[in-house]
Amino acid sequence: MNKNGMYEYGLVQECGYFGDISILLQSPSEYSYFNNPQTDTALLALDAKLFQQICDSHPIAKEILTARAKQRREMFENYKTVILLKYMRAITKNPQIAMQNEQKTSERVIKCQNTKVALFGCFIKQYELTRSMRKLQREENGPQE
Repeated sequence: MNKNGMYEYGLVQECGYFGDISILLQSPSEYSYFNNPQTDTALLALDAKLFQQICDSHPIAKEILTARAKQRREMFENYKTVILLKYMRAITKNPQIAMQNEQKTSERVIKCQNTKVALFGCFIKQYELTRSMRKLQREENGPQE
């Protein structure tokens, strides 16, 4: 998390693009995008309607872009999960991290923080169990072609 309370999941590289997932998969974006005006990078913006019209007039390209959007959405979700788990593990190991910004540490605040730490521990265990179950299912089903 940066000083503004935002998580940085990635940077758009040269010739990169974003926004395709929300348009092609018709799902609202969970991410915010910022352009650093201090760079020499040019930013080309297309209206969602225009982008959709271009895609509709090139169905093969749309099919490829849609498949990539699905892959990218899964990649972002996996990455977000890994980052959040990293933060949760750090907080469960050292709960004081989460209380650094608290001016007062009343009993109520401490109880609330302890509850959050316990929940983080539960989320981590749930994630690890789900991951183990999926691994077992893949092993049982054998290689997929």
